[in-house]
Amino acid sequence: MISALILVISMLALIQFAVYSWRAAILTIAYQPISEQTRAVLGAVCKENVESADFAGAAQWLALTPSLDGKDEGTFSVRAYAFAVRAAGSILSMMTPTGSQWAEREIANCTRYMAVLMDARIERNQACMASIRSY
Repeated sequence: MISALILVISMLALIQFAVYSWRAAILTIAYQPISEQTRAVLGAVCKENVESADFAGAAQWLALTPSLDGKDEGTFSVRAYAFAVRAAGSILSMMTPTGSQWAEREIANCTRYMAVLMDARIERNQACMASIRSY
């Protein structure tokens, strides 16, 4: 009985560690600088406010941006996380006002992540086009 309890607690701790380290990796990418070109595409008016663009719009812009070099970033996990956060935020907003604020911050982080991916993809496409033109 005690060994089963220790196993369950250990598995929960492992899952929590995996989620936190995945989130840290996403945030590391999300807070890289974003070019003015990408800011203009997403419609962000303020200098540091890419978060004003909605997540669905940023995800659609990323899907519309072709990847000429063949590298394709997987965004399924971030989309699933954003969906889960949005659902949790709607439930938490009924209980406490800080729950919706937390959800908005997390969705803003996901939006920044998509913007950074789109920016990197545009830069790689421009480098690929420059190498094609050099022939």
